[in-house]
Amino acid sequence: MSRLRAGACFIAMFLSASAYAATHEEDQSEINLAVGGQKVINSTGVNNFSEPSGIVQIKTTDDGRRMVISAVRPGSTTLLLIYGSGKQETININVYARSPQAIRTELKTLLAGLTGVDIREVGGRVFLDGAVPSQDDLARIDRIVALYAGQVASLVTVDPARQRTNIKLDLHFVQFRKNSSHKFGVNWPANIGSHLGATNQPSVSFLYTYDFVLRAATRFEARRAGTIAVITSVAGVRGRASNFVYGSAKSLVSTLLEGLRHRMHGRGVAVVDIRPGFVDTPMTAAFPKGPLWAAPGRVARDIVRAVDRGAGVAYTPWFWRWIMLVVRHIPEPVFVRTKL
Repeated sequence: MSRLRAGACFIAMFLSASAYAATHEEDQSEINLAVGGQKVINSTGVNNFSEPSGIVQIKTTDDGRRMVISAVRPGSTTLLLIYGSGKQETININVYARSPQAIRTELKTLLAGLTGVDIREVGGRVFLDGAVPSQDDLARIDRIVALYAGQVASLVTVDPARQRTNIKLDLHFVQFRKNSSHKFGVNWPANIGSHLGATNQPSVSFLYTYDFVLRAATRFEARRAGTIAVITSVAGVRGRASNFVYGSAKSLVSTLLEGLRHRMHGRGVAVVDIRPGFVDTPMTAAFPKGPLWAAPGRVARDIVRAVDRGAGVAYTPWFWRWIMLVVRHIPEPVFVRTKL
């Protein structure tokens, strides 16, 4: 019987200690504000609180259920809330001179032209992360960080492999026949200029690209670094009656890139096949537009992102990936009856 009492006493003491710890536990959270900013928190059940000095001002509503925290000057402080139940809550408050959102917007402008650098926000501070190709670029980032007095930190390193090679291309443009009834990208004109016909269009389009891409690949492979990005078309995904001549030229290039990407795997060279759909440019100004058309700016941004990521195949806009996925998987007996 004495043992039973002792056990019961021990359990009662254990439960009492646990209850005491639970009622006196201390929670911690964090609030980040810019000078002039405010934050409203729930203060129901709070009997008392510590008054932070100078960095923020604290005011409670008349009913005592809300507490308004106003940021006064940059710095860090803590707010201790003491509840009637005995629970305590510590709130870490960081006040910054500038809003992190405003700083992110400015940094995007100041970092223009520097690829490979990401802007991240963690706990009210802004971090620059990534890699740049040279010490000069790193010095530029350090000068930018110094403008923000501790609110921006840099984790950027130097990676010479990110160095870009600019290659000049001489492009020759020709005018389509003004009386052609075909639509660009849907039904490619039979004639381009006066001497190039449909019979040799794929060979011309492919061989020039083939020569340039393999020359670039040889150089990049020797350096074990570089990105080869080629703009093809969604038209090359599957041969269709409406544009099979044009589509076959693009399909040849896509197959070349696919094999080259396979060869360059593990050798530091990215091979990107960029497949745009309909793009609203001066060349296509006379054609009726629909929801599948995209502005050049949007396509350009998608291309830059694809090159920066080293994506294997990039569709722009994104929905063309799913459209062409469906087109590619239509069974042949059904496909030949379509008017695509």
